Amino acid sequence: MGVTTFRSRRLEALFGTTLATLTADHIALLVDSAVGEEFDLDFKGSLYGRSDADRRALASDVAALANTAGGMLIVGVQEDSRARASSAPGVVLSDGEASRMRQIVASLVAPLPAFDISLIPKNDDEQTGFFVVCVPPSPSAPHAVLINDGLRFPKRNGSTTRYLSEPEVAFAYRSRFSSAGQQQDRRCEVESQALTRLRRDRPWVVVTLVPDVAGDLALTTESVHRFRESILNQEAWSVTPMSVRFQRADVGWRRLRADGSTSEDASRAQSSRWVSIELHADGCGSYALQVPDLRERSQSVPEIRHEATLINDESLVAAVLTGLTRLGRHAEDAAASGGCIVGTRVLSEDLKSGVAIGHVRRGFAQSRSTNVVPSIAAIGAAALDDLANPGPDLVRLAARMCDELAQGAGIPELGQLSTEGEVRHRYWSHQAWPMVEAWAASHAIPVNEGSVDG
Repeated sequence: MGVTTFRSRRLEALFGTTLATLTADHIALLVDSAVGEEFDLDFKGSLYGRSDADRRALASDVAALANTAGGMLIVGVQEDSRARASSAPGVVLSDGEASRMRQIVASLVAPLPAFDISLIPKNDDEQTGFFVVCVPPSPSAPHAVLINDGLRFPKRNGSTTRYLSEPEVAFAYRSRFSSAGQQQDRRCEVESQALTRLRRDRPWVVVTLVPDVAGDLALTTESVHRFRESILNQEAWSVTPMSVRFQRADVGWRRLRADGSTSEDASRAQSSRWVSIELHADGCGSYALQVPDLRERSQSVPEIRHEATLINDESLVAAVLTGLTRLGRHAEDAAASGGCIVGTRVLSEDLKSGVAIGHVRRGFAQSRSTNVVPSIAAIGAAALDDLANPGPDLVRLAARMCDELAQGAGIPELGQLSTEGEVRHRYWSHQAWPMVEAWAASHAIPVNEGSVDG
């Protein structure tokens, strides 16, 4: 099994493969090339023992990688006196040992860093192989290890580990708080850039994402060509397809761009219509979808009487789910890692009349908003893997963000998703439900037949 949630261009170049496809043969090449330990690569020839000193050693090795630049710990590779890989005999593999290692780190390292443990068997013996511990660079650094009732802060120093001094610990904490503010500033910048491209003749839902640890997507003639081939004429909505397709794709400064506009719209300063995506080289991104305004149905459904832009609530939910998933996949493709902050904003095309949220379901009209506001917004945080691979965790995040948007419009919560990670059947229209049900089933997302009232 390869490593899936950590990316490192340096280590991938060293192994000659992506970490997701790492095998015992790739690890054996470390010995053939006498590769040495580095700030992001650590070798252990045998399993960690059960003494207190051995437990602390594992915790320190993981925390040190998290406190530096992230990296990989390979258990089953022996090193020589110069810290170079000298042999790869492997160790006995078991899920129980992997679970024990996770419990040790969780009990001795605070705050707990993100890390993965993968079991990679040798080709000739499924019972023997390597434990590969991958630790992304952590935005929550510094991470402390409990040693003799005190806290120590390990950090990689080349091929060795040292402990931070008190001034270095203080600087690390200041850096953590500064990074959090910079990440939010970056999200606002990405959102502002996205808004300048939108043609405001209809309401929009705009989703933005900024990873904790930036990636580095190479923008070349070849990569831009692949992007165009992958996105042109593709459906823009992933949960409730609406026959909205990308018609233009190009490259901007450190980003890939695409939208649903035609060539006739190119002369407009705000030219994107129907859909707009910007994928930044550092793993950030924005995804904007035009959503239905129920005022357009006022002639066919006389019960609708609303002066504000009236957003269709189920389209709002589907747009948030679509944006989160596609931006999460881009962040991983760009080799970003760790968690991320995400934002969602609903914009009316007419700021004077404002925006509200409503629906038309089961043959009658219901306008549920009590507030009319120029725009509504929500902020959240998640692990990148939870977004790139849809499941209950994605639904939990989307439910919280959609509920925050609803509260800005005077609604306690929307019913389509639950914060327990389920999809609620009764809050989707007859037209949308078959598509939503198929999407949920394909990602093992539970369906709830209940209501928001319990």
